[in-house]
Amino acid sequence: MTKLLGPRPDSVFPTWDRRQTVVYDTKTGKSIELGEGSGANFSLDSRWAGWIAGSVSDGPLAALDRLGEANVQNLETGERRSFGQGRSIVFVDAQRVAV
Repeated sequence: MTKLLGPRPDSVFPTWDRRQTVVYDTKTGKSIELGEGSGANFSLDSRWAGWIAGSVSDGPLAALDRLGEANVQNLETGERRSFGQGRSIVFVDAQRVAV
């Protein structure tokens, strides 16, 4: 069964350029721009965002090729932590990340 969703609603957010890491807060209508880098992923409690900062290249294997600074940022306080160079960052649990 297929159901048509209708036209996309207008957004309060600017169009994403696919090069910047941006977190969109749909409750407040605000965005947090984290700079050039990978797409963000989130901790299980959604308080932290993790991403690889650095220049973004195009192509089907670009994500595998990217080596940049592995960061996490607390979305409530703005506290940012670096975990050094990496190609990916994943939240293991509430206390740990894997780079």
